[in-house]
Amino acid sequence: MLALGMFARYIRTGTIGKVVDIKELDEKTWALLDNGLYYDIDHLEPISEYEFLETKGRETSKKMDERLKKILEKEEIEFKEDLCGAG
Repeated sequence: MLALGMFARYIRTGTIGKVVDIKELDEKTWALLDNGLYYDIDHLEPISEYEFLETKGRETSKKMDERLKKILEKEEIEFKEDLCGAG
């Protein structure tokens, strides 16, 4: 059973988050994760804080790698444009 403050994974997509609210509607229980979306708790599984932090860390690292790659590509283009070719 999920409770406020627990960490959970949406089974269908692997989305993870912290449970910040729980509501009942039409005989179903819904959990609001910290991504702003409600999920049917029948499709959520509890995960440890360690697993949450590990997964978020990998996602953050991947986003940072992508951002760095874009910056380096942009700088390489700007560097090539600054070359005059005279020699």
